Amino acid sequence: MPAMNNMLSKWIPVSERSRSLALVYSGMYLGSVVGLAFSPLLIQKFGWPSVFYSFGSLGSLWFALWLKKVSKFHLIFSMYLFLMEKMFERRKKEPSP
Repeated sequence: MPAMNNMLSKWIPVSERSRSLALVYSGMYLGSVVGLAFSPLLIQKFGWPSVFYSFGSLGSLWFALWLKKVSKFHLIFSMYLFLMEKMFERRKKEPSP
């Protein structure tokens, strides 16, 4: 959980942080509720190992999609940081009034 706060503080603008934290944490709790609701159905129909296989498969799929999206976003974010650094370098070189 502290890692999530740290990651969001570096990637999300200040004006959108509270909304993003609310979305992340509500999704985490919603996932627990959905998992607890579907686990008995999976156990009854397919046996107890099906819970681990199904949620492990969903987690792997989610990770693959996330990794694909982050790799695209990382390129954009790197370009943004580069431009911001250049802008701050120019401001430092300008004489202050």
